[in-house]
Amino acid sequence: MKRIPVKNLAIAMRVTMVVMVAILTVFIYYYSKGYRINIHSQEITKTGILNVKADPFWSDIYVDGENIGKSPKSKTLSIGTHNVEIKKDGYSTWAKEVEIFDERSTIITPWLLLKEPEKTTAWESKGIFQKLWVDTSSQTALVLIKDSNTTYSLWAYRTTVPFLSFSDNKVKLLTTESEITDVKLSPDGGRALITIKDSLGVQTSYIADTMSQLNTASAQQIDLTKYSGYTISWAENSDYIIFDSSIDIISYDISLKTSVILEKKSNGDKYIWTTDTNGYFYLVHHNENDNSNVNEYSIRQMKLDGTNVSETLSEIYFQKDTSYIDYYRTNDYTCIPCTNSPENTKTVGEITKILVSPKAMGIYIQTTEASYWYNTSTKRYFLVSPYPSEFVEYSHDYDKFIYKNEYGFFTFTLVKDELDPTEQLGSKSIKNADNAQNIHWINGSASVIYSENNSIYVSDVDGANKTQVISSDTFKGYLLGSVKEELFMLETDAEEMLSVNKYTIN
Repeated sequence: MKRIPVKNLAIAMRVTMVVMVAILTVFIYYYSKGYRINIHSQEITKTGILNVKADPFWSDIYVDGENIGKSPKSKTLSIGTHNVEIKKDGYSTWAKEVEIFDERSTIITPWLLLKEPEKTTAWESKGIFQKLWVDTSSQTALVLIKDSNTTYSLWAYRTTVPFLSFSDNKVKLLTTESEITDVKLSPDGGRALITIKDSLGVQTSYIADTMSQLNTASAQQIDLTKYSGYTISWAENSDYIIFDSSIDIISYDISLKTSVILEKKSNGDKYIWTTDTNGYFYLVHHNENDNSNVNEYSIRQMKLDGTNVSETLSEIYFQKDTSYIDYYRTNDYTCIPCTNSPENTKTVGEITKILVSPKAMGIYIQTTEASYWYNTSTKRYFLVSPYPSEFVEYSHDYDKFIYKNEYGFFTFTLVKDELDPTEQLGSKSIKNADNAQNIHWINGSASVIYSENNSIYVSDVDGANKTQVISSDTFKGYLLGSVKEELFMLETDAEEMLSVNKYTIN
């Protein structure tokens, strides 16, 4: 047998190694890009990653009917849509079609709910339920109880207690034989404006701290008789009360017990105003202009004590011709930022309402024809909806909000999560929630909660996985706990005695 020279063999081995390294490098490159070899079909396919972070942990994950393990888990899948189910004994099944994207990770955070929530009684009243007031965050409730034929008591119940506070969750604000004619709870639930009418018909109004008992002999009073004909409301920061009439708009400082006229009104003018959590007042002015095709506005701001007056936004233009917005009602529109000008076809109508949020860094603008978002940082506008829509609530991180109109409930994403390829800027419908009431975000989850037909439901933010967690013919309202797993129901028994029941739902 003829021997191969050692030199030639070494060269051949080097070449083979180079080729193998090259093949391996190419393989690693394309593998990292998500390419996979399908042995059965002998085809090369592209893949992405499904990243499951379910609550509770160690829930079983099924993809297209196959059990792939327990959460948390990442799994390489072919691009396209897959049926994903998350299951755990004692919990309702979570199921959704999930899209996997090329070379990207799709993160899902399913939140499973107990089939039988754990119930404990947090508080029981000793009298008959009369009336309920709840703050905007649904974490504080004021409850009017009839103790006897002659006496009433007003209670405050909070699901959260401030740090270093020695107060209990429940506080009896007052007991009285007089009629409590009106209660206005501040947005944060920390204060209440309480009006009591005695046997002689004399009405006295008190400003109460909902964390301590109200002593009517020494409590702060406010004379509302001179504000007859005024609409009374709390400012968003709960340090001021706003009085609004056809004559003027007045702010009342709770601490200093002083009032300031914020705006004198003229006959025939429309006054659109709002306040924010930082203690500012905003007023919309309808400006005169020579362009008959547009409504021109500006927004003036000042502190609620009347100081630091400035124009925060000027030359806001909205088209009078509704044909512009009619186009967006019948055609899909892309949620992209736009400038504001007399020629802008997206901004249409007369302003009817504004809401200013320093935390979300923007202004929600509702008109007679549509709804908009103005980003105060980028100075750009977004068309939220081609219909006039009522703002509902910001998410806890202020990157989304809920709004509603005649077509249902929707979410609007302000800030896109770059790690979530399924998320886009703009509006998404909350399906299966047309009859929802008292809708809220659930902190720490991608879910919403709401009441409907004497039941409490939780669903994904897009409306999928709608689950009935509690049903009761006697519940009067609900409060959210300090953690997402807790839900507080205010329920009455056959004798109309009220109890606050805590349900652990996850």
